[in-house]
Amino acid sequence: APRPDGRRTERAGVRVALRERLCAVEPRVSARAGAEAVLEAVVETEKDLELLLTRRTETVGSHQGQVAVPSGGVEPGDEDLEATALREADEEVALLPSAVEVLGRLDAFPTVSDQVAVTPVVGWVRQLPPLRAQDAEVARGRRS
Repeated sequence: APRPDGRRTERAGVRVALRERLCAVEPRVSARAGAEAVLEAVVETEKDLELLLTRRTETVGSHQGQVAVPSGGVEPGDEDLEATALREADEEVALLPSAVEVLGRLDAFPTVSDQVAVTPVVGWVRQLPPLRAQDAEVARGRRS
């Protein structure tokens, strides 16, 4: 009988433990005028687990050249903050929502201006599809 892939079994355990931890605690909400969501995407690779990061262009309105994660404000039609995070990842790097298993949320936190509450949404990507950076916002995307 074939042996189970030890690495895959270990990663499945990490994914389950992360989901359980995120579901065990109700995330704190930060009441602000605006709401945004960011996608913290944990990506499985052949050798490791990585995070999906982007670098913002030098021409975008704010945070030029900085390392970032897919993020943005809630728009009409977004069912919840998870939908916002997934939509932004699709818009910024062409990561389809169907490629991401949402595990949960972390605590919301206010931005420096204190006008917007940002909610991190944690997602798991078993197989990263080819990505395409949106020219207006993202200079490049990578796993780290």
